[in-house]
Amino acid sequence: MTTFRFRPYVSIIGICLFIFTIFINNVFELTTDSGTEIILSTFSPLLLMFTLLWGLMGVIELITLIIKTSRLKTDFKSGLIISEDYQKGSNSLKLCYLINVCYLVLISFQFDYVLSNWDKLNV
Repeated sequence: MTTFRFRPYVSIIGICLFIFTIFINNVFELTTDSGTEIILSTFSPLLLMFTLLWGLMGVIELITLIIKTSRLKTDFKSGLIISEDYQKGSNSLKLCYLINVCYLVLISFQFDYVLSNWDKLNV
């Protein structure tokens, strides 16, 4: 019997990176010390770019979720798993889809922010 346990670790790490990036950007805008501004002016664009690149991992995770869902459906149709296991796997994958899609929406908003504020970023 195949297990369909899947955890969206990449998306959860990406959401944490997104929150940390927002925190760093807010600190950069509120700081008055010139030394801190220099350090944060370096880390802010780097974190923005790293978080956007981490979004590629989120897309790979979404593709993996799609493959797992199709495998779950084919195993259920062929009779390899029972209805109860199918329901558990399906509910687990739905939660993973929710987390992953929320993360990809956040990344798209961040991508829009980077494009609209490209002159201020000093990349």
